[in-house]
Amino acid sequence: MRLLLCCYLVFLIYASFIPFHFNLDPNFVRWRIDIFFSHSLFRGIRHWSSTDVLTNILVYMPLGFVMTGSWYTRRKSNGSRTLPFAIGVVGLLIALAIELGQALSPYRSPSMLDAICNGFGTFIGATLSYHLLPALEGTLGTRVAAGIYEQRILLLIVFVLLAPIVDALYPFQIKLAMVFYPETFAMGKLTIFYNGWRTLDLFVEKFFSFAAFGYLFAAYRTSKSLPQRAANVWALTAIVAIAVESAKLTIAARSFQSENLVFALIGAALGVAIQRRVSFAHLSSRRSLLFLTVLAIALLGYFQMEPFDWISRGELRWKLQQIEWFPFAAYYWSDPRAVLFDLLKKLYLAIPIGFLLIARTDKTVREWRLPVGAVVALLGIFFEASQIVIRSRTPAVTDVLMIAAGGWIGALAGHLYHSTTASNEPAS
Repeated sequence: MRLLLCCYLVFLIYASFIPFHFNLDPNFVRWRIDIFFSHSLFRGIRHWSSTDVLTNILVYMPLGFVMTGSWYTRRKSNGSRTLPFAIGVVGLLIALAIELGQALSPYRSPSMLDAICNGFGTFIGATLSYHLLPALEGTLGTRVAAGIYEQRILLLIVFVLLAPIVDALYPFQIKLAMVFYPETFAMGKLTIFYNGWRTLDLFVEKFFSFAAFGYLFAAYRTSKSLPQRAANVWALTAIVAIAVESAKLTIAARSFQSENLVFALIGAALGVAIQRRVSFAHLSSRRSLLFLTVLAIALLGYFQMEPFDWISRGELRWKLQQIEWFPFAAYYWSDPRAVLFDLLKKLYLAIPIGFLLIARTDKTVREWRLPVGAVVALLGIFFEASQIVIRSRTPAVTDVLMIAAGGWIGALAGHLYHSTTASNEPAS
């Protein structure tokens, strides 16, 4: 927790001063500080943005969580009930110091409202951590461990479904007016392959996702001794596929795509058929783990390299100049929703790789999560360097860091899963 606290503080400071252009002129600094204390709060309230407020709260919630976790790890007790409030005050002071530092940058807008939201986010994170960490060492932790052991297939189903659900909801601009639904449906493509043959994209994005879902759903019913008629299982997976595609009707700039639904239904049928030949228990064999690891790496490589529009030899120097060396610099100039989607996508694709690499190691090696993260980071470096020859992709250090973080999270989840399984299995 203390290591995470240090890393997160470095991240906050780094992200708060991008793009690192400073104006040290005394008159400029004095003017900016005067605006910060006298006008920024009222101006922020008058022209407040829900996206900015929510972002400032969410970004500082992990800070409150790891600060409380660091105290709890050191003291082995909750301490005073005022601890979340005290940590919220500390978060507020950190935010005020950072916002004051932004007064030196003409590219940043120091705001008292942002600092207050940051402090409130720290308080929320600390409050959640204050109650959650002790509970995880008690009965709640026991129940979570038992739930992971008993519902492992269900957890995988939820993880697999995250991809099509988040993709359907992006760019997260929901329209609830009833008049909007017919217009969105009319914009949809009910004719299959209306925009041409996108076999590869549909195979990876829809066919593969629902093949995995169909397989896991059939395996889940088997583990619960439920009826295993293939037609019934496929019908239930088809309902999920239709619901996910129909969710686009509530999102601005998205429309119902019948070809997506067709590939999803075919993939679900194939997944159900595969489960009848290859049981879920057989996936833990070394050969199956090797196949799944290669498949996970291939998926990461596909999404890093598509749309495969190769550059010409004369464009190589131009592409080398486009490399983004400063971590998170591109996120500063981008839409927050696009940033969130891109970050989640990198983490989502890298987590299975870390999990599977841990699963292939010996028990004595499962404690070494950082080496697994380093291996995933090397994969990220390889794919990002390969983007030099892709015209529409930009190699970035940020993506390497996100892929490495996803691999580390996957390794952590893998270690937790194996520890939970070992603790729940009866001793021989």
